[in-house]
Amino acid sequence: MDDQPNEDNKGVINEENVDEIALPAPPVQFKYLVDIYDQGEQDPALFVLNMRSKVTLDLFQCCLCRETRNKFTSDLLQRVFDPWLSNKMEQLLSSVRNRLLKPVCDDVAHQPSIKNIQNLKDLVQRLPSSTLQHLQEYTLFPMQLQLNNAKLGSEIKVELINGIRHVVEKTEILHLEQLFKLYVFVFLQIFDPTQSSMVASVSEELKLSVVQCATQVLRSTTANVLDQMYQKENVPKLGQGIYICMQLLQTERLRALR
Repeated sequence: MDDQPNEDNKGVINEENVDEIALPAPPVQFKYLVDIYDQGEQDPALFVLNMRSKVTLDLFQCCLCRETRNKFTSDLLQRVFDPWLSNKMEQLLSSVRNRLLKPVCDDVAHQPSIKNIQNLKDLVQRLPSSTLQHLQEYTLFPMQLQLNNAKLGSEIKVELINGIRHVVEKTEILHLEQLFKLYVFVFLQIFDPTQSSMVASVSEELKLSVVQCATQVLRSTTANVLDQMYQKENVPKLGQGIYICMQLLQTERLRALR
């Protein structure tokens, strides 16, 4: 009795037959989505700037005919489409990195002019946050690299720090190591151990950009990472920034900075 097939379950897609299913011919809407991804391989700017949100399982489910859609559960749909989506997204991220970000990042790394930094900031504003998140470290690297250049003037440093803030503002800080790397690095731009206040003699604009950037780093940090940050062993790392802010509060006249 138990070996006889259940007529009620006939044609239902389950864990045993999901790998053997043959999907019906895709409707026009589904083909349109595939075309969008294919265009993205050729022109990542067209894909990334116009398709602001990622394709979800619900969208794929709507594109399937009703008869087939009713046979799928969400987890089975995910098994069918995840490998395809993952492969396409990797190709698109590679295209965005190599064709959009690399030219402007290289310009900043080799010639950190106000124009080149602004070009990078403009591109950051145009990219969707989900895409920028995957390319966060790549985008930050040329600006961090140039901030180590002691020959740079205060005006260029302000633009670089503001550029870092723009990236952090559109993304999230997902790891404790990454949080402290940015937090400490930014405050080092106005830190001078030879001064009694430990604050370097630099422009108010540079000090303001540092405080704004450090504040954004904390705001963009996820809750679980912030929980890790408030541990006793992290007090020395946090202390430097807090001390500098206290000194700025006592000595600076710029209202926005205070």
